[in-house]
Amino acid sequence: MSLYDLITADRIRLGVSISAQDDAIRLLADLLAADKPGSAAEFYEALVSREQLGSTAIGKGVALPHAMIDGAIRPIAAMITLRKPVDFEANDDVPVDIVIGVLAPAHGGDLSVLGQIVKDLRKEEILRGIRTARTAADAYAVLQAPS
Repeated sequence: MSLYDLITADRIRLGVSISAQDDAIRLLADLLAADKPGSAAEFYEALVSREQLGSTAIGKGVALPHAMIDGAIRPIAAMITLRKPVDFEANDDVPVDIVIGVLAPAHGGDLSVLGQIVKDLRKEEILRGIRTARTAADAYAVLQAPS
């Protein structure tokens, strides 16, 4: 399963102006909760709790906050790109400008999908495509490109 399978264009925001990691996580929680009213606070808390265990930055300016959620039926994702990169305490010390939030079911699910997402996001052509996308639809199309 790829990121393309987990995300929709309406859960993508490009060129967001924020100044802190917490703001990025809050926006991701809001996007992930768009079709599940009342869940944004729960999603935010789950993502923040995971981030407190250690940075979810994977390098090259990308972070992948993720969590498992009770009641989730399948994994879902949201993505934002940042106008100005923020510090996610990445091992490579590169500030993050692409942040992808992933939620997966707590029961009967797992986060193994993260491996494929990380593999895709290590490809320069995908990162370049996301960073140069002008619309959410353009960014979504980049994710559809064959691996």
